[in-house]
Amino acid sequence: MNAINDDRAVTRPNGGALPAVRFEYAPAVSYEDLGSGQVLYSAPGFPAFPARVSIELFERARQIVGRQQVSVWDPMCGAGGIVATLGIACAHSITNVIATDISGDAVWLARRNLELTSPQGLSRRANELRQMGANPSRIASAERLMKLVDGRAIAFEAAVADITDKASLPGIDPSMIDIVVTDLPYGSQTHWQTASERPLVSMLDVLWHVLPRHAVVVVAATDRSAFDAGPPAYRAFKHGHRTIKMYRAP
Repeated sequence: MNAINDDRAVTRPNGGALPAVRFEYAPAVSYEDLGSGQVLYSAPGFPAFPARVSIELFERARQIVGRQQVSVWDPMCGAGGIVATLGIACAHSITNVIATDISGDAVWLARRNLELTSPQGLSRRANELRQMGANPSRIASAERLMKLVDGRAIAFEAAVADITDKASLPGIDPSMIDIVVTDLPYGSQTHWQTASERPLVSMLDVLWHVLPRHAVVVVAATDRSAFDAGPPAYRAFKHGHRTIKMYRAP
């Protein structure tokens, strides 16, 4: 059975276990080149998200949207690892990327990582790693990623914004976004900075006001209770310690 349909059951009586993600689109190969801190920039307090999971979730969402090329937004981007990974590994399927976060430090780091989605950015990063005397494996990773992007460069925008507050988005145009994918800031390294008492609900309310009707929203969280106040999901599953839910416009 196709994995997209296989994970479909969402309403689970008595809080039953969610199905594990079945990888249909991201093959079982090494994703070391895309690992946080290998080529992409990283910093303390900005947890990484698995590259293979990012690609799988993106491709699942793209199949639901039904478009060959899509635009992507991570509204709680942190270091920008998810959208940078997609911009490198799935550039042929992406028209543009928006990365936003309430933290200016996060947006600065995300912008640096999004610059690595172009051949020029990766070339500069490879030279930087050489000058740093970095492990040769990191330089080799940068060179492999240059071949992967194959001359492509996606358009991107990075800005400070609070996704739970629609008034903070005036400089961003999400009306053409097809896919939202984000990892909720719950856990030992990061916390959700917002005045909202129900941040997931507030985030989804904002998204449904600004996104087109066909858009798909993918949300991951290490703390399953983050979804307690949220609406029913279109699809839901687990990967390791993360709960992942897909939403469509009500």
